[in-house]
Amino acid sequence: MSAIYILQPSFAGGEISSEVASRTDIDKYQSALLNAENVVVKPYGGIEKRQGTEYVGRAKSKNCILVEFPESANSSYMLEVGEKYIRVWRDGVYLGVEIASPFSESDLPYLRFNQSADVMYICSGTHPVQELRRNSDTEWTIKEFDCSHPYFDIANGLALDGTTATVAPSALNGSITITASKDTFTSAMVGAHVQISQELATQTVSLTVAKDVTSESTELLCGQGWKILSHGKWGGTITILQSDDGATWKEYRKYVGKYADGTGDLNVAESGTFDKHTYIKLKITCMGGTCECDLSAYGYTHTGTAKITGYTSAKEVTATVVDRFGSTEASADFAFSVWSEAYGYPTCSAFFQDRLCFAGNKYYPHSIWMSRSGDYYNFSVEKVNGTVTDDSAIMASLISRKMYKINHLVPGQDLAVLTNGNEWVISGGEVVTPANINPKMQTTRGSNECEPLFIGSRVIYVQRRGGTVRDMGYSYESDNYAGDDLTQLAKHLVNGYDLVDSAYCQEPYSIVHFVRSDGVLVEITYIREQNVYAWAHSVLGKGKAISVCSIPGQEEDTLYVAVQREIDGEAVTYIERMAKHCVSEDVMEHTCTDSSVRYRYEDAVTIVQAGHLVGMTVQIMADGRRQPDAQVASDGTVSLVMPAHHIVVGLPISMTVEMPNVEVGAKDGTMQGRKKDVKEAILRLERSLGGRLGQRIDALDMIFYDELMETGAYPLYTGDKHCTVPVNFNNSGRILIEHDEPFPFSLCSIVRKVQFGG
Repeated sequence: MSAIYILQPSFAGGEISSEVASRTDIDKYQSALLNAENVVVKPYGGIEKRQGTEYVGRAKSKNCILVEFPESANSSYMLEVGEKYIRVWRDGVYLGVEIASPFSESDLPYLRFNQSADVMYICSGTHPVQELRRNSDTEWTIKEFDCSHPYFDIANGLALDGTTATVAPSALNGSITITASKDTFTSAMVGAHVQISQELATQTVSLTVAKDVTSESTELLCGQGWKILSHGKWGGTITILQSDDGATWKEYRKYVGKYADGTGDLNVAESGTFDKHTYIKLKITCMGGTCECDLSAYGYTHTGTAKITGYTSAKEVTATVVDRFGSTEASADFAFSVWSEAYGYPTCSAFFQDRLCFAGNKYYPHSIWMSRSGDYYNFSVEKVNGTVTDDSAIMASLISRKMYKINHLVPGQDLAVLTNGNEWVISGGEVVTPANINPKMQTTRGSNECEPLFIGSRVIYVQRRGGTVRDMGYSYESDNYAGDDLTQLAKHLVNGYDLVDSAYCQEPYSIVHFVRSDGVLVEITYIREQNVYAWAHSVLGKGKAISVCSIPGQEEDTLYVAVQREIDGEAVTYIERMAKHCVSEDVMEHTCTDSSVRYRYEDAVTIVQAGHLVGMTVQIMADGRRQPDAQVASDGTVSLVMPAHHIVVGLPISMTVEMPNVEVGAKDGTMQGRKKDVKEAILRLERSLGGRLGQRIDALDMIFYDELMETGAYPLYTGDKHCTVPVNFNNSGRILIEHDEPFPFSLCSIVRKVQFGG
């Protein structure tokens, strides 16, 4: 049988598993790869050896996570978060800013970050929410989130044993003691708030003022309605004074009465209401006759709050009053704030419809709290005439047969709520209010701790057991949120592993990077509108990735990686960044090694520094040529065999690409299982150099660039490269390409010249 030429014009199917390697019936087979190690899959079909990483600096601790702190659309800081500290980086430079934090190493996988302008809210579930604030490049502060009014649990008046109890404040304001009738308090309640509601009776103050006298009454606490009634024949003024705090007073109502020939012609009778409790009193200036006046505050339920500052016993705590109490009488109507050491702290947060949202704590793992509209530090509930106002804070619970824990909030037009057992959506089609919030369950997959990503209109998240990546978005057909298993064809990349961190680089290739639990990066080129879901994986040169972070730039996004390495017998963590995508024809402008350092000198040198790689064997590119590999000396120096001006030193990167089995239509059926031999491979290359090619990993021949070697330099090759493949009749007809040299390699397509028979 004569040879035929079989074209694979695209590799946009990405890496597929061996379990689907024989699925010649699926569309993606024709553009798939069986191995794509240290490869970037371009969305328009080609592949290239990934750029190497540049050494940025050493992390303070062995275990840390990297977090973006956005400043603008094209500029961000990067936070290095580790054991009890946060360090600030910008443009690959540590700014010398280190902030003490309450978070331990064990908290790192559970930290959630949510930002508004220069303030970032950090949730952990085990510590109070922290507020990280940027004042300038070098001035940062962190403190406990201090809401003016917390959300309170449903008032139940219960002691620790579940029976009814009462509590009584020792005073109405200031530093007080709160005493319970039964064991009600625990030491874990220190820092929490307590709310006490008390029934207050109608109160009246009366004031009688003679001619040429000005006098004021005592104050009244008024919660809703008031009434004023004057008597007698008088002239002068009656004023109702009002105060929010009992200290600063202002005029609220003023009545003027005339007095002539001993006859007053005015008496006052009026009533009104306040939206909140306030203080009122009378002030009378009498110019003639005698003025008698009564001011009443109608009875109402007064609610006061205090922050618990100390624990004395199960029946007594000390506290500081936040909102004045109505009396010192005992009350069975009391409640505690929902965030405390006793109840637990929020696990995640987000902004939605101009409300700051927190979700999930130890006591309420399935609940969401939303602040008052536009008032992010206020989680109070306000009632007018017994009805909760629309701008009041909200508590919503996700009710299902199992009380799953909320792991993530993802805001968009709707608010996606991801738990460890199902997915919910709070619709943003209408304004969310306490009376108009209706969480709806969408799917029952569950998510793990890996941070989800919002790309376009889709949520990309890792499923509960950590080995499946899904997307989720609204479907008009089902009027519901649904999505796909993005790892369906590449299960070998995730089976048996957890995906523990994620980052999305929109430019230049729209790639989502995941950190696998063994330190390998698995990446998917994701463009849903073009049906591109192409997987690949990267093994960092002699290192283990533990965290990733994407930082936007003017032209493209930069991926930063925290990499654990063993250097000279010491376990260290380095912060490295993926070098920018390069289209230069100059080989020296490409970074093709990991943990690289680059030097440019006016005068040629023979020794450079690579102190972070002591004892490691490194590859060296110098003035456009590869020099022999060298070991970094104990003093951190690398010796060159020839002096050079422009030098790049780093760890080798090994790229492996494997094409799937040959399949072509034939009159007598499939070509699967038939003997075949790939005689020649025609590679369409762009700016490439180096590599080996064959049908088996143990039988690879060099790809020769004889036409370039005539120049004596290392120009990059663009064009069709015809490669003779070592003879090897087999049943697959696969092609393998391996590349471990410090050169770029970019493959647009491949043609296999195949001889059938054998």
